[in-house]
Amino acid sequence: MSPFGSCYLLLITASVDYWVPGDCYSNGKVDVVCDDMVPYHGFPGQTTRAPYHLKTNATMFGPTDRIKVILSGTTDFQGFFLQARDTAVENSGFAVGTFTLTDPFQTQLLTCHEQQDSAVSHTSDDKKTEVVVIWNPPADAPQHIQFFVTVVTNYSVFWVKLPGPIISQHGSSPQPQSESTLPSA
Repeated sequence: MSPFGSCYLLLITASVDYWVPGDCYSNGKVDVVCDDMVPYHGFPGQTTRAPYHLKTNATMFGPTDRIKVILSGTTDFQGFFLQARDTAVENSGFAVGTFTLTDPFQTQLLTCHEQQDSAVSHTSDDKKTEVVVIWNPPADAPQHIQFFVTVVTNYSVFWVKLPGPIISQHGSSPQPQSESTLPSA
C-alpha cells in the first residue's frame, strides 16, 4: 500500500474509533436505559450534589389517585429519564405504574419491560427548567414507591438515578424521606 493510502486508512480508523454521535438521545428515545438509568454518553455520571430535585404533590396515594411529579433545578437541563420503583425491591429495574403527560411537546412516554407508559423522557435537547408529569398507580401497587430520575445538563454532564420522594399507599406507615440529591448506588 502506498504511504498516502496508509495515512488515509489510519485517519479513517482513528476517526471511527473516536467518533461520538452528538445527538445520541436528543430525541429522548432512551428505553435502552430502563434498568440502570445510565445515558451511555461515554462520560461518567457526576457524583457531586445535583442542582436538580423531584417533588410530588402528595405523600400518600390510593388506586385512583393521580400524583403530580415535578422535576426542577437551579440549572437548565437538556434531557431526563424518570421512573417510579418499588422501595421493597432493592435495585429493581422494573417500573411501577404509568405516567400521563402534561406537556407532550416537552415530554414523552416510554415502554420499559413491555410496560407501556412506565417511564418519561424528553422530546428534544432544548433547555428546560421544569418538567411536570402525572403518575398513575397500578391496581396492584406496592406499599411504597420511590421516584428516580437521571438528569442531563449537557452531553458530558449528567447525574444518574437521583432519588426522589417516597410515597406510600393510604393505610401504610410512611417511610422516611431522604433529601439527598446525590446519585443512588
